[in-house]
Amino acid sequence: MHLPVRLLLLGSFLLCSGALARADAGEGPAAPPAAQPNAGGTIDVSTSMPVKDHHLPKLAFDGSASTYFLTRGGVKAGDDLTVALPADLHVIGISVSTGTPDHQYQLAHGELALSHDGAAFQTAVPFTDGHATVSSIEGSVRALRILVTEADSSPLAINEITLAGVARLPPIRFRTRFLVDYHDAPEAKPFAETCKSLCEEWYPTFTDMFDTPEAPPQRSVVRLLFDLNKGVAYATTAGDGISEIHVSKLWAVQHPDDTALIIHESFHIVQGYSGVSGHDHLGWLTEGLADYVRNRLFMPVEIKPDPNKAKYTDAYKTTAAFLMWLEDHKKKGICFKLNAAMRIPNS
Repeated sequence: MHLPVRLLLLGSFLLCSGALARADAGEGPAAPPAAQPNAGGTIDVSTSMPVKDHHLPKLAFDGSASTYFLTRGGVKAGDDLTVALPADLHVIGISVSTGTPDHQYQLAHGELALSHDGAAFQTAVPFTDGHATVSSIEGSVRALRILVTEADSSPLAINEITLAGVARLPPIRFRTRFLVDYHDAPEAKPFAETCKSLCEEWYPTFTDMFDTPEAPPQRSVVRLLFDLNKGVAYATTAGDGISEIHVSKLWAVQHPDDTALIIHESFHIVQGYSGVSGHDHLGWLTEGLADYVRNRLFMPVEIKPDPNKAKYTDAYKTTAAFLMWLEDHKKKGICFKLNAAMRIPNS
């Protein structure tokens, strides 16, 4: 059971009235990417297609016909789901079935492609009646790709991907694709590429760490756009279900060491509070939690607000300092609980 935000905040305040004064004392889809052979012992899955609710790609590997990966809306020609396999996994055949248990949302126009090196893909077989099977594979296969060849206004369900010859599947890891666009600011390329690497490492970590039943699903695609002419950065989710982080071109060039801003913004995507009614007055907490993640979990730093001026509702670093004090001295796990409560309307 999740406690309402107002009760959590009230309890926190009663626990530590005046605590802030003590906190300073330490208290349209891009071309599918290459799928390089995975040496990490996991099966890595990525897709250009936004996920519907929690019908995540890993459900296409669970051996159950009642569960499946489902897209959020229709699909476009060129959309794909790509699976990178561990280098030591010996696969002798592959079968893919699409559609829900009642045969809706099958792939009408598509192909199954294979790769021996994770970079170059060759079409193996087309989909027929929602199914594609390669019964015999010569040599090693390091990746497979389900490719949509014609647009369809209906969602796509991928019910099961079967790897013949594999007695026990390695863990399935869903990898978000981070697409970087700095064409308006080519001088920001080093900053942008660092931000991309940080997102690839930390976004799935935060998604798992702060997961609750009300959490938004992990995004298939996040665009990193270096296009702002003023401000610093903000995160949003577009109508197509693809999230975007917009960053100031000038800031990226003038503050090349501030790549931690991407941690703050990527956590806003994890939070998923947008559109949740009843919390419009708690923007200070939204920003404080994102700075808590940045300054405690990603790059631990000591924050020292001025006790004569600061309030715990000042947002950003000041609220983060308050949350750190709560975690350390009063209520372990309070940040997880506050985040969970913020996802529940009118809590």
